[in-house]
Amino acid sequence: MFQDIPFYVLHCKALPERKLPMVDQLEKANIRFAVFFEEADPYDLALPTVLNGYAPKCLNLPLFEKKMKVYPRFSAKDMPPFMKPSQISLAFKHGLAYRDALVKFPAAEFFVFLEDDVKFGDDLLRRMNFYMTQTPDDWDVIYFGNGCELAPANPSEGKLAYQVDHPASRCSDSILVRRSALSALAENWFPFSLPSDWELSWLHLFLDHRVYWWFPALTSQGSQNRSYTRSISE
Repeated sequence: MFQDIPFYVLHCKALPERKLPMVDQLEKANIRFAVFFEEADPYDLALPTVLNGYAPKCLNLPLFEKKMKVYPRFSAKDMPPFMKPSQISLAFKHGLAYRDALVKFPAAEFFVFLEDDVKFGDDLLRRMNFYMTQTPDDWDVIYFGNGCELAPANPSEGKLAYQVDHPASRCSDSILVRRSALSALAENWFPFSLPSDWELSWLHLFLDHRVYWWFPALTSQGSQNRSYTRSISE
């Protein structure tokens, strides 16, 4: 199944050391349809483009406060007036890649989106196929990475798929999306107001998505496990 699914890699051209290792992983995993999405790097985004797709807190406080309700532990007043350029870039990449995938793969029913620092676990496709056999059919979105070491609240032995309550994102580095859910994400992504993982959490709530986490995770983040020491932090 997963051998024939489009795998989108959201890649920052300013970090070329991430591309060759990802190409090698994709080839070794025998992934047939891999797309490196390289638009909207931080230094490529013109101000009119940014203002057309990004609604920062300081320019649209009502929208920002509405979205922040998905994280009741946090207050809008505690958040900065603008996101960092790297965060804006990544959020643009997500939204534009979602649109691109729907157009370029009109027959695809499922899509994978990876950020460029992702490291695959062993035998990725075989394990994804097996995890899917253990997942209820009602899923819209599945997070299968271990970003921020997030895990289900009460994992149990032998269980691999956990439906999670909102806020339901698990970072934004390794995501499997059903076409219907991707269409809704693409339609509602812009203007975004939050970093990509928080924007996803808001949209999962807004769109009433059924979100699952696979655990144990199948991928890790190289910028988190120190495989990569350089990042675009500003």
